[in-house]
Amino acid sequence: MVGTALLLSSILTPSHPSHSTFSPIPPARHALVHATVTERSGNVLIGHPVTFGAPFPAGEVENAGDLRLWVEGDTYRYTGTNKGRSLQVRPLVLWPDGTIRWALLDTQLSFGSRETLRIAVGFADDLPATEYSNLETHHPSLPEILWTPGEGSTGDAVAGLRSELTDRFGHLYVGRVNADDIEILEDGPLKSCYRVPGTHLPADNEGISSGFYQFTAYVRIFWNRNLMNIEWSLSNGPLLDPPGPLAFKDYSLLWDMPEQVPPTIVELPTGRYEEETTFALHQAGATPKDYHYTVNGSTPSLAGTLTNDLWCRTQGGNGTRWIHLENSAENFPSSMVASPGSPLRIGLLPAGEEEFWLDDASRKSFRLNISQARTYRDISQPIAASFRAPFVHLDPDDLAASLAWGDIGLFHAPSRAEIRRTVPPPKATMGWADWGEFFATNTHSTGSPRNRLSVFLEAVQSGQENLLDLAVARARHAMDLRPYHIDGFSADEYPLANLSEGTPHPNELSKNPLGRGKMGDRYPEYKTGIPKGGHGYNGFDREHMTLDDVYEYYLLSGSWLAKDALRSAGEAMLTWQGVVHSSRVIGWTLRALISCYRATGDPRYLQKAREIVHQTDEERSKGPVFYLRRMPPDPRHLPDNDYESPWMDAVAIYGMAAYWSESQDPIVPPMLTELSTFILSAYHGVEGFAGDVAVDDPSIQNPDRMPLGVSQWIPGALATAAFVTGDHAPVDAVLPYYAALRMHPKNPVRFGSPTWHWWQPLLVSLEQRHGRAAIDSPSLVINPGKRR
Repeated sequence: MVGTALLLSSILTPSHPSHSTFSPIPPARHALVHATVTERSGNVLIGHPVTFGAPFPAGEVENAGDLRLWVEGDTYRYTGTNKGRSLQVRPLVLWPDGTIRWALLDTQLSFGSRETLRIAVGFADDLPATEYSNLETHHPSLPEILWTPGEGSTGDAVAGLRSELTDRFGHLYVGRVNADDIEILEDGPLKSCYRVPGTHLPADNEGISSGFYQFTAYVRIFWNRNLMNIEWSLSNGPLLDPPGPLAFKDYSLLWDMPEQVPPTIVELPTGRYEEETTFALHQAGATPKDYHYTVNGSTPSLAGTLTNDLWCRTQGGNGTRWIHLENSAENFPSSMVASPGSPLRIGLLPAGEEEFWLDDASRKSFRLNISQARTYRDISQPIAASFRAPFVHLDPDDLAASLAWGDIGLFHAPSRAEIRRTVPPPKATMGWADWGEFFATNTHSTGSPRNRLSVFLEAVQSGQENLLDLAVARARHAMDLRPYHIDGFSADEYPLANLSEGTPHPNELSKNPLGRGKMGDRYPEYKTGIPKGGHGYNGFDREHMTLDDVYEYYLLSGSWLAKDALRSAGEAMLTWQGVVHSSRVIGWTLRALISCYRATGDPRYLQKAREIVHQTDEERSKGPVFYLRRMPPDPRHLPDNDYESPWMDAVAIYGMAAYWSESQDPIVPPMLTELSTFILSAYHGVEGFAGDVAVDDPSIQNPDRMPLGVSQWIPGALATAAFVTGDHAPVDAVLPYYAALRMHPKNPVRFGSPTWHWWQPLLVSLEQRHGRAAIDSPSLVINPGKRR
């Protein structure tokens, strides 16, 4: 079977000058990916860990061990020229032919303050592979570092951290590790990663005997760097029989530092203290007015001392330790509290006036960095650098040439002039319950992100750090508050399940073995005051079912949490019976299933997509009107006629094209050709497209055409279909509409405009067939409606 990239490579050959300014490389090397890496903490870093995801064209990389990484134009600080760097590779996504599509790359680089390095990844016969023997070589006492059993009412420790949860009645629960379930997820020369699961059980005879929520710690150990990175998630139990949302007052991690008592130096965001120090640092929001710090009983001046994160460092006779809570100002409330002789208490959700809870099958995640060293100097670098890790920007031309982005690899690499426009960021983070542009407070109110094909697009196109940081925050939040984390659930084991939004549908069959009907009767004293509608984003509103943010975050970061979220979303979708409702539901579902399939490799997700496509093909019209999904009369659309919506068909095209890219199913191209014909029947030139068309009489159309609304979903879909069918005539036919919107007086189609991501396939089609000038001046294209 010919891979998608091979089919499209003849069409998608970049025709414009590269963005790259990378220096020539030795003949023995073949670079596949270029990137710039910028030190942004203001420190000199030596051998600092750098991790990023990178794409590769189909058929290029069969074996991850063949890849090498080098810094282009090495300066006098390094020995030799274009010297190779240590490299660890983990495949993330594979092409249909089994070669690597995306991989997570780990390396170690040295920087001057604010320095930018140009790196390349590819094949290099003159560079050796990074040597690695086995896990025991790194650290013989790894089990004690990773997990230490507690004694009595003291909880188990993961990387020295002991979790404690206090329910709303003051009962204490401590973390207990499920030692038999610890997994080694990665093992390599630069780092290893472990999954450590556990449960919170009562510390004494009070509280709920079955426990209170679960936790999972993903622990990354960077060998020879005195550094551990931890993603810690509190999650609401297995779906099979959890207690549902239960209120609690506090969730904290305790960190013992016995060799530091008494400390000789304590360093905090507020300054350095050479005495025994008692402190309480609390962040209740993302602005300085939300920071409440006390040190030794007084309130220090915060001017010029604040960072976006909570951290502390102690130095004693036996060395130095530090801990850093990442993004605490956005992931609030958060706190750090300590006094001499007591452990440091890291309040992930600290005690206060509010109470917390988790919706069914959802979670709350936190990220920490920990380091310890024998001397103060050994640790001064990582504590400063952890706040602003080196920023990696993939070369956009490489990303476009890889054909590895999005549904079928259509990625427009803007010129520098195009990306100068400032992109308005989404609204600020909202901490525990709410976040982002919609301020959603109910799981039924909106999707996250809603009506988008890509959340990271502007960030990877432009290399603007603030856009990447916001996209990462959005994806992390979506991974937490969308209720799709179904621990222990398998759709194959429960064929009668019907999971809506990750939990059983209210109309579930009485014989459904999940048995959630009596959930509301359990522990009512914990449920008082919890809104029945829940909180956070709705990941399974099928009308807006998108996983782009989580999938793209997985590609760029390799996050195991993101992969777990995608797997859980896929398990829920496997329970959906048949094709439901509208064409856009079909499209969104197909795109989400393909994202899950690409990340996990689970063939059940691809098979589910095949069933949807083939069922849709059997049910659609194959007569003179090629609609996809017949909808009954609706006063919001066509009150007196059955109808189909071209803008919904556009979403269906994206979904079917994504499915085709993995399956090469021959049933898809004819469907896309006929859908394109139907959509063009609703085209009205510069006015856009009719919102709805009567399926039995296409002359009856909804006159509501919104140039700034869903009509802009359509041209990119026609281009996506064209790259599958090979017929770009429908794209040229709608160029007058693109030309009108390109010059729109209020919201022109430009980098960063609200609908920018929808136009990417059309821009690629224009550039490849008519030249880059056609993007800026589409009027230069002669006879745009003529077949070429």
